[in-house]
Amino acid sequence: MNIIELCKYRETCAICGKQMKLSMHDNLFTFAANIADACLTIRGATLARNLSKEIQFVFKPDGTYTHNKQANLRFFTVYVNCIECTTGQFSKNDNIIFHLKDSSIKTLNKKLCAYSIELSLNKDGSFVSEISYETIKFHDNDFFYHINVDRHNEKSYIYSGRLNGKSTDIFSLDVDHVINMRNLHSIEMVKKKIGIYNLFS
Repeated sequence: MNIIELCKYRETCAICGKQMKLSMHDNLFTFAANIADACLTIRGATLARNLSKEIQFVFKPDGTYTHNKQANLRFFTVYVNCIECTTGQFSKNDNIIFHLKDSSIKTLNKKLCAYSIELSLNKDGSFVSEISYETIKFHDNDFFYHINVDRHNEKSYIYSGRLNGKSTDIFSLDVDHVINMRNLHSIEMVKKKIGIYNLFS
């Protein structure tokens, strides 16, 4: 898939059905990402010699990129997530990055439908882009349902159970392949997928 196809890999949230949005999270720099003219554009500012420098990168579907100023940046991570579900859930020290990569049951009370795209830039003006992590985390008044996918290690992690139940009642499964999350369009489909793995585990 090219960069635009990756950005549109999941366009609606599996939890609420709302539109997914591009976002970026970085402790050092402030960046914003958007799609315009069939390209992914990342704009932001870096601090060099105590001077703020505005930069812009444009990533094209053919695998090439341009930028307006020389910048020593060779890697970006773009997040695609549902703003509606994540609003008010994440503080500065409790953010989407941790929960997207997390493959444990430490945070059962979060709702999150998201994935990350990693972009590695080459000096010749080309770049490589790929989806690195995916997650769908949901809970209602009684139960929670989590599917996390780590594409780097080609593994998936499934957790489900009662929110207030005993740890021994929690279904937990490590899967040695990447679960196809793209076809999970609703929470009912997520529940069904977890149920199938539970049945044959």
